[in-house]
Amino acid sequence: MFFIKNSIYQKITTDYSWLVILFFILRLYGITDPPLEIQHNWRQCTGLMIARNFLTIDPNIFFPRLDDTCLNSNIVAGEFPLMSYLHYLASLLFGYQHWYGRLINLIISSLGILSFGAILQFFFNKRIVWYSVLSLLVSPWLIYSRKMMPDTFSISLVFIGFWFALNFYKSKKWYNLVFFFIFSTLGCLAKIPAALYFAFFILLFYQLRKNQIRPYFITISLSISVSFFWYFVWGRYLSQHYGNWFNLGKPFVGGIIDIITHPSQVFYNFIFNSFNSYFLFGLLLYGMFRLFRDRNFNLIKYIIIFYLVFTLYIFKAGYFFYHHNYYMIPIIPVFAFVIGYGLANSNNKFILLIFIAGIIESIANQQHDFRIKPDQIYKLELESILNRLDNGEPKSPVLINTQSNPQQLYLANRRGCYISPDQMQDSNMLNSYKEKGYRWMVIDKYYENANSKKEIIYQDKHFIVYKL
Repeated sequence: MFFIKNSIYQKITTDYSWLVILFFILRLYGITDPPLEIQHNWRQCTGLMIARNFLTIDPNIFFPRLDDTCLNSNIVAGEFPLMSYLHYLASLLFGYQHWYGRLINLIISSLGILSFGAILQFFFNKRIVWYSVLSLLVSPWLIYSRKMMPDTFSISLVFIGFWFALNFYKSKKWYNLVFFFIFSTLGCLAKIPAALYFAFFILLFYQLRKNQIRPYFITISLSISVSFFWYFVWGRYLSQHYGNWFNLGKPFVGGIIDIITHPSQVFYNFIFNSFNSYFLFGLLLYGMFRLFRDRNFNLIKYIIIFYLVFTLYIFKAGYFFYHHNYYMIPIIPVFAFVIGYGLANSNNKFILLIFIAGIIESIANQQHDFRIKPDQIYKLELESILNRLDNGEPKSPVLINTQSNPQQLYLANRRGCYISPDQMQDSNMLNSYKEKGYRWMVIDKYYENANSKKEIIYQDKHFIVYKL
């Protein structure tokens, strides 16, 4: 009986796959919610706009479209819209729903964490892998892997690709190299920071013979070339031809100035936002201490190289890095491994208690993302309000005062333009919008607004709608 119990205990504490399955099930809670959670609803809505426009306007993946471009061309240059396109394909089969992208991300990100564990298991013992996977699962990957955002999605695709790369190393079967190219390329296309993980191949090349290096070198070069074409050739063409461009960071000099002039905000991203837990950050420091104490300099070299590459990414992001916590996502798997290394090489029960406290702290600081606040539900009413006002006529574009947040334009299923309080009182400007086909000016009372001389056609406790 003791043997049975002990074997079960050993399986629970070394087999990471059940952790991934458990957290997959937990994150299904609220998966069908519309993008009304407070944290980064705007970023989800841009991807959802693109997915819906593939369905309703044009399914050409090379021409993604947004709805908040003020009736200019709504074709936009930016990340390769893979997640949005998968959302579109699901909509062809089942009809359009907000939540398909959430589920797609959750599935791919879960496969990515399984691959992360499998990659680590190729090099390290099961205890390191188990602690590393659990650390990653309770990190911000907990919530960002269930949002319509490509951050964990893109890195997960690269992890899946790297798993095939390792299989090619073991088996020399070429189909593994093909899948390595496909998944790693799709990951880098979906969001370019995923390419940071190619840095780990720099030291790997030094440990392989020339005939072993060549297939990886060619594959990675092709993957980077495809990504370069999308972002810097095709993306440049779209931006110049259609006038719209997603954020691709800042010039290095400007980014460096942003970072060095805001040290407290940058450090906060590391100290807290990396795991939503001070306890887990403490264990990250402990893990680094253990690496140096064990004189594991080969492993330290890998980590330092990634840190240096990530620093370049920080400088390129500049202002955006310390204003958006999801910019930490690319480095969190490395941090999770360092935590796992420290925990697996310690028999100190106090360290284990800190880890348990860190898990509780991290999940507690993210639990709000699994539910929608009741005071946000009113936003779902805007589409029906505007449809009633249109009275059967084709949907007209609208002006809205949501300060560049596309959430309500998306939920209202409208194209449109943002308007400031000063512009609300500018009759000449409002008349120019009317001439362009705008019929309504929507004021959400939650946002800053001003009285307009235009006729109020609808009003309730949340909205004012002016007729232009």
